[in-house]
Amino acid sequence: MTRSAIVAIGAISAALVLLVVAAVMVVFAFVGSVPAYQLDLFGTEWQIKSVDGRSTGDPAPTLLFDDGGNAATLALPCGEVWLGWAMDTDGDAQSFGVNRVPPGCRTSPDDQRVIDAVISVYSWDVRDDEAISLVGGNQLELVRQPVKP
Repeated sequence: MTRSAIVAIGAISAALVLLVVAAVMVVFAFVGSVPAYQLDLFGTEWQIKSVDGRSTGDPAPTLLFDDGGNAATLALPCGEVWLGWAMDTDGDAQSFGVNRVPPGCRTSPDDQRVIDAVISVYSWDVRDDEAISLVGGNQLELVRQPVKP
């Protein structure tokens, strides 16, 4: 084999290695940005700290995702709102639908604001293992609640 053939094979090999490295980087960048690959919401409880940057008050409402991935409970001062819940397991889509609202929640403007914000959600984002954002007609900031014994 001639020296020029060896150099050509070396250049092709180096180009292929660079191509493979670039492809792996793209895959990791995509996987790293997909919330469903970063954090499992099933069976977790989250405190809603704010809606559009405005505090939800104290005690803050909580959102409990069921283990099965099809229901959630929104705990508000007025009572528990039962929600249907759907999530794209390989993307960032997420949505809620109302199954039951206690009568007192309809007359509380603060509680109704949180309900409306939650049911407007269409996607989510992971801030870190302890914080997520729900995005829709409003932006909700949530922090993870400790696991109850």
